[in-house]
Amino acid sequence: PDGMKSRSFDFEGLDRYMEGAGRPGHFEGMATVVTRFFELIEPDFAVFGEKDFQQLSIIRHVVAKEEWPVEIVPADISREADGLAMSSRNMRLLPNEREDAAQIFAVLSSAVDKLNPGETTPKAFEKWCTDTLNAIPTIQVEYVSCCDASTLQQVDEFNTTRHTRVFAAVQCGKVRLIDNLPLF
Repeated sequence: PDGMKSRSFDFEGLDRYMEGAGRPGHFEGMATVVTRFFELIEPDFAVFGEKDFQQLSIIRHVVAKEEWPVEIVPADISREADGLAMSSRNMRLLPNEREDAAQIFAVLSSAVDKLNPGETTPKAFEKWCTDTLNAIPTIQVEYVSCCDASTLQQVDEFNTTRHTRVFAAVQCGKVRLIDNLPLF
């Protein structure tokens, strides 16, 4: 009770949306633990997966702001053969939920493949993904967001010169799953 407390960080808005919106204080705790590890271990580099892209962005920000001498290395999302992002949570899915969960990647990939930035808006893209995913019996979408990969703020229009990603969080049965893909 009187031990280590989470530090306060200024994430400059990187924590405001997506995972941060529904989990107040989560990123302060995560950043406190990671920076404590960096103090103790003094690594030359640390690998963070792109599946938790928001966490990766926040760690990059903290390392840059605090001038830590550690290189943050992004790791591609590891996927099951059917495209589902690997996670220890996948083991908690019932067989029919596991099959449905693979549709997260399938739907997002299909939307990305069909995307014509000049003919659709981010809102229309997000709505199509949300409606398609919500049509799957065991899935309930929490969010689908097209965001600038640097600021993590939702984009109002597509711009192929700006690194943009689509992020999704869904409840599949009793298991919450996240995924994301680059748009451009």
